[in-house]
Amino acid sequence: MNRIKSGRGMLFGLAVFVIASSLTIILKPAEISSLPQASLVDQPKVRDPIIFEVRNAEGRMIGNIREYVRLRVYLSGRIEGDGYTKAGLKSGERERRDAVLDDERFTRLKMLLSQSALMDLRDKYPPYVTYQDTWEDSSISFGLERVKRIALTNPDPTEPENIANYPPALLNLLVEVDDITKEFGFEGQ
Repeated sequence: MNRIKSGRGMLFGLAVFVIASSLTIILKPAEISSLPQASLVDQPKVRDPIIFEVRNAEGRMIGNIREYVRLRVYLSGRIEGDGYTKAGLKSGERERRDAVLDDERFTRLKMLLSQSALMDLRDKYPPYVTYQDTWEDSSISFGLERVKRIALTNPDPTEPENIANYPPALLNLLVEVDDITKEFGFEGQ
């Protein structure tokens, strides 16, 4: 075996080795592992933001307040709501149900939510029908960047006195909520 005896030969060999190694690293970095590895930091799960929610509280006058989700709508069109079970009609127990709005209904709801008049609504609407108290309060929230919340006491979009006092944008939204909750069984069995 011939040995490199001169210093120049050793220097030249070392330079070639360094250049070859550098080009290999630059052009094709070494793969650490081809198998997937668990992340040390939990990655956030894909979120489906809520764009519209109606929460109700019933029983305010009798002191046994029960809150439930009347309707929750996600950006994907998925919906949730709490409806009575057959056994729960007597006990008042509800269960969470979910479904997906069809494209037509989802488009109609997004159109109602995009009305600029909704952002101009008051934050609170008192009961207008005092002789017929349902002991129910509703809290409506909607929006993504700017969330608007509206509190309603004893809401009923079909009652003539409410119709006279609620703005049309709010009435249309309440009617749509009634239609969706009835269609998907979120109100009862």
